[in-house]
Order: sequence, then C-alpha cells, then structure tokens
Amino acid sequence: MNRFKEFKQKIKDNKYKIIAGTITIAGVVYVIVNQNAKIKQLQVTNKEQQTDIDILKHVMDGTVLASLKESLTRKLRYREGKLNNALSKNSGISEADLTKLKEEIEYYSFELAKIFEAEELLAHSK
Repeated sequence: MNRFKEFKQKIKDNKYKIIAGTITIAGVVYVIVNQNAKIKQLQVTNKEQQTDIDILKHVMDGTVLASLKESLTRKLRYREGKLNNALSKNSGISEADLTKLKEEIEYYSFELAKIFEAEELLAHSK
C-alpha cells in the first residue's frame, strides 16, 4: 500500500509534466497521421496523373500528332498563299481581311511550334 501512495504522490507532484507530455505526444501523433494522409493522397494523385500522361503519350504518339501537323501545315500554307496573292496582285482586298490573314498565319505558326515542341518532348520521354 505504501508503494501505491508513493506512486500517487509522484503523479500529483508531476501532474503538469504528465499533462504536457500527453499533449505533446498527442500533437506529434496527430501531425504524423495527418502527414501520412496527405502523402497517401499525393501518391494516389501522382498515379492518376501518370496514367493520364501515359494515355496522352499513346494517343499523341504517331499518327494523331502527324495528321494534326499536316492539317495545320496545309492551313498555314493556304493562308500564306492567299496573303501573297493578295499582296502581289494589288487586289481589292480590304485592310481588315489582310489583318485577319496575318493573324491566322500567326496563330497556325504558333500551333505548329507547339506541335514540334510536343514531338520533341515525346522523343525525349522514350
């Protein structure tokens, strides 16, 4: 019985240390559990994104990217020819139409540049 009283007295004497220790341990456990949940969520998201990337690589690889490049090249060459004809013949094309043709040429050039960049990224990822 004497030991029990001594133990009880030690608990009373150190109750603030025990409470502080319990709160600290609970806080650390909470942080660890919370971080584990975030890590698991990030791993799931990473797997989903990798699957999406693999699907896009498969779709873009080969014929899809090549046909898109050919289509944009045809559109670009058509607009360039139309602009050259309008400028060389001094035709009655309006300034608005010239501006529109130049904007379309710029747009298709930009899109082709992005396709070439995508091809380069696909080539480096293999």
